[in-house]
Amino acid sequence: MTYKVIANIPDSQTIAVVLDDRQVYLLNDTHEATSLLHMGKAPRPSNDYKYVILDKDTKDMIRQEPFTRVAPFASTESTLNEHFSISWNRADEYQLVNVFDPLPVIRRIESKIHVQGQIPTLHITGNPSDIDSLHHHQLEDIDVEDLQMIYISVNEVKTFDHVKLSISGRSTRLMPKLGYAIQLSKKQELYGHRRFKLRASAADPTFMTENMGYSMANAMGLPASQYSYVRLYINQQSIGLFGFVEHLKNPWVRNEFGNGDKDYQQGTLWVGQNSFNKTEVSQGESSTTTNRLSNKTQQQLHADFSYFGRDNVGLYQTFYPVKEKPSKGEPDYSRLIDFTEFLSKQPDTIVTHPSVVDAWEHHIDVESFLRTMALDLLTMDTDGFVANNNNFLLYDDVERKQLVLSEQDFDLSCGIVLPQYNASRVWGGNYSEFPGMETQPLSSKILQVPAFREKFDELMRHATQQLFTSGAVRKRIDTLYAMLQEDVAWDKSLPPVGEFKWKLPANMSSMMSDAMMKGVPFEQAVYGPASMPIQTPIAEWARLRGENLEAFIQQTTGQPYALAQQPIKQN
Repeated sequence: MTYKVIANIPDSQTIAVVLDDRQVYLLNDTHEATSLLHMGKAPRPSNDYKYVILDKDTKDMIRQEPFTRVAPFASTESTLNEHFSISWNRADEYQLVNVFDPLPVIRRIESKIHVQGQIPTLHITGNPSDIDSLHHHQLEDIDVEDLQMIYISVNEVKTFDHVKLSISGRSTRLMPKLGYAIQLSKKQELYGHRRFKLRASAADPTFMTENMGYSMANAMGLPASQYSYVRLYINQQSIGLFGFVEHLKNPWVRNEFGNGDKDYQQGTLWVGQNSFNKTEVSQGESSTTTNRLSNKTQQQLHADFSYFGRDNVGLYQTFYPVKEKPSKGEPDYSRLIDFTEFLSKQPDTIVTHPSVVDAWEHHIDVESFLRTMALDLLTMDTDGFVANNNNFLLYDDVERKQLVLSEQDFDLSCGIVLPQYNASRVWGGNYSEFPGMETQPLSSKILQVPAFREKFDELMRHATQQLFTSGAVRKRIDTLYAMLQEDVAWDKSLPPVGEFKWKLPANMSSMMSDAMMKGVPFEQAVYGPASMPIQTPIAEWARLRGENLEAFIQQTTGQPYALAQQPIKQN
């Protein structure tokens, strides 16, 4: 039978398979597409086998797998594409239940891009000097083009030419372990997708925070990427374990909303980004605009659905930049401007007029807005829409003539609470007091409509029960921990390709450098005890988040407007 194993070894070494702890057979061949995938013929073992790395000349053993693999079935002609020192090929990865059906606007393609319980390998090859330059200039926006990418799953090898690679992210490009963006050529697709992001988890020793955020977004029936993992190699260098997400550039919009139909007439996709200094905003703006916004610009402007005025499209373009253009024409901000003007005229008190529900739904998909707000509170996302006017998606559904809201990038959620936030409000079960809920124009006004408040409370009750009370979130954490242990150990053994360039505030520098940058053990990061003041072990977060929400909901059942207090549990 044929044995196949992925291993990154120098030319002075070779790999072999050991059958039943006594017979050694060299695997002298490699796959035509990649030098990482070693292959060779050997008999079927009676009981078990394992892979070893040998000196090519002396055949002395250099390294061996610390476990044995079960003998394949008698009918098996070949092993799967296995990975050296990873004891499993397919893992038991528990998936969260669908708390709610997907929103009607979602018509997602069926795709194998995210396969449950598997971690494919990406091998990117190209000009070494171009790759080195990319890593040495990690703060610059550089595209390295004309690369080759080989995708290796347990049973497939796919080759892609003319691939583009760049460093991605904002804060992550300041870290030693860098994140990447990958773009395939227009003539090639990987299971219907062309653009991807590799999320480094450089500041997350659990390697699960974003996974949990995206998993919960999908469970809430919101438009979002799914999340899986890949092992990355660039040329002859092992880079590490990465989160694998869809980059929200074409063809993502038609894949998410149009079932992949190339004739789908898509609307504009915007992203919301947080505030910046007023001097940057006012440059080039008219005095009329500056006067109108003077109360805002004395502090800061935000992507919080404030009304900037009809003659000030420039500000909307700044705070809601276009991620993808519509199928026809140029991005039109009219629907967004109309909604922010409508929102600015809504009262801060309870509204009971019978036409108010239709008035809101004339502008927005209310269900998507309420679910996204609930998602922020459930995940404790302190860098999302509610708390920070950041990392949200806004889609112009031209068919229904509504704005659709969702979320992305959950790296500051699920137990990570930065010092500038009131931890009691973040952790508290009284979700009305979560940062931003009482102060954001949208969240503070939409819940003044009794029907929306009742719906939102029901969303929180049902999601809390399905995700936390049921134990679903904790079960997913446990299966991810079992699946990722060996890969995290491998990742942490590798030298980074970047440098630490983050100039940290004084109150964070010691905790970040001592705890995060020196590495928190994986088990401790997941299960505790806590070692970083800003990050609670994710299993403990799941327990405390569930308990606090359950306690508040129990107290306020039947009292949708109550703001009763209860003891807050936090790490």
